[in-house]
Amino acid sequence: MSEELKTNAKAKTPDTVKGVLKQHTKDIVWAVVVALLIRYFVVSAYSIPSGSMESTLLVGDYLFANKFVLGTRLPFTDTKLLPVRELKHGDIIIFFHHELNPVSQKDENGQNHFIVNDRSTGEIQVTKAKRDFVKRCIGLPGDTVELRDKVLYLNGVKQEEEYVQYFDGKNILRESSPSYPYYGNRDNFGPVTVPKKGDTFEIKGGEVFLNGVSVAAGKTGEQKWFVQRVYGNLIPEGLKKLRETEYGFPQPLLPKDYGPVSLKYNAYFMMGDNRDESDDSRFWGFVSSKDIVGTPLIRLWPLPRFKIF
Repeated sequence: MSEELKTNAKAKTPDTVKGVLKQHTKDIVWAVVVALLIRYFVVSAYSIPSGSMESTLLVGDYLFANKFVLGTRLPFTDTKLLPVRELKHGDIIIFFHHELNPVSQKDENGQNHFIVNDRSTGEIQVTKAKRDFVKRCIGLPGDTVELRDKVLYLNGVKQEEEYVQYFDGKNILRESSPSYPYYGNRDNFGPVTVPKKGDTFEIKGGEVFLNGVSVAAGKTGEQKWFVQRVYGNLIPEGLKKLRETEYGFPQPLLPKDYGPVSLKYNAYFMMGDNRDESDDSRFWGFVSSKDIVGTPLIRLWPLPRFKIF
């Protein structure tokens, strides 16, 4: 038998069970890797948990998000690669929202209360969470945002927002509300300047200054607290202080002095289309560019509301 025939015979030896399993395992691993890469860099699935974006997005809507159009983040970094375009006014944005949540503690009567400060030790008791939020981008870096009697003014110009809905005062906090001094009034807000990369941020005597200008000059006590609350999330978490209100919600207390520092990230102002029932930048501040995930690509479910954005 020639050497050529021996070689061919060896090549035609039937695959063993071990070889078949090895090949299938390799195929499965590669499929998982490709799926994870697509999920991280290209698209991800999200569901809408609340009504803050009604009637644009409803509770239970199921979305695929486009994660590359505004730039895909490198793993374990805040660096974004190859954005297709810049974020613009009116974009619906999916982003990370960082929360400090009070914890539950029983009082002497056995009733549960959500608290920030442990009454027995005085220590701060909160849990940290990072959630996916969906809102509309209202203000870009450097914009001045203001609400006057529910009407949005952007850089002093009245905006026509056909996508917004209201509930005629439902759940709006009035001055008679005990929590008004802590949350302000949703109908009248600002004006506030949306910070941009390189802006100087400073706190002197508890007053907030952006590029050397007080962000709450001439405001009433309630308005000043409200505006400072919005800027408070620019402070590194380790420098924030918390206190317990009568409702047990965590409220940031600004340090007496801080900075000046040059801001590292651009910031954005986000609001829900369901304007009277939206927990948004009016209450917890600006969204950093590093926390932006992407924009809706397809509304897949429910089928009657299928839409390509």
